[in-house]
Amino acid sequence: MKNAEYPDNNRWVATFLLGQIAGTKAGPFLARYTEHPNWVMRMASLKTLLSLKEKKYGKLYARALRDESLLVRTQALDNVATLNLREHAGNVWGMLYDKKNYQQSKKGSNKRGSIVHTIVKTVGDLKFDKAKKPLLSMIQNKKYDDIFSEMDYSLSKITGKDSPKGAKEVKRNYWAKLRMSDTTIL
Repeated sequence: MKNAEYPDNNRWVATFLLGQIAGTKAGPFLARYTEHPNWVMRMASLKTLLSLKEKKYGKLYARALRDESLLVRTQALDNVATLNLREHAGNVWGMLYDKKNYQQSKKGSNKRGSIVHTIVKTVGDLKFDKAKKPLLSMIQNKKYDDIFSEMDYSLSKITGKDSPKGAKEVKRNYWAKLRMSDTTIL
């Protein structure tokens, strides 16, 4: 695992084996690898810590949500979501404002990457109440139609209310009425 002369796949397997053999005792050692220069080692350590259900490294997972590697960010997001680390929901929401989670289109504008869909759903799973007001505004805007179902899902999770079955416009109207009637939002 420590020796860079071995191929990445061997180091990856060694990381998982360490987790299997040593269990949670390997946590502190694995935690150091979440900042390793090699993205494969960062991701392997995050994945191994997740398999060990290590919640106490939440701050490391939150830091990894801003990693340069999309794969590492995705794994960190999975760790936060799977371990239900609600105290880091704000960090997950902050990922929506990170330009690394968007792709540059040919026209020069930013296009939402696939991770954005997962971010929006995770915000709902973590019941991040501060996202309610922005999501209620965003769901009314057609420029966010590509993440409409994720916003609908998250709003349902955050508010505890399900939108009616039907077309997007039916759901949009439902959330618009809820927005107008909910005094906690204003």
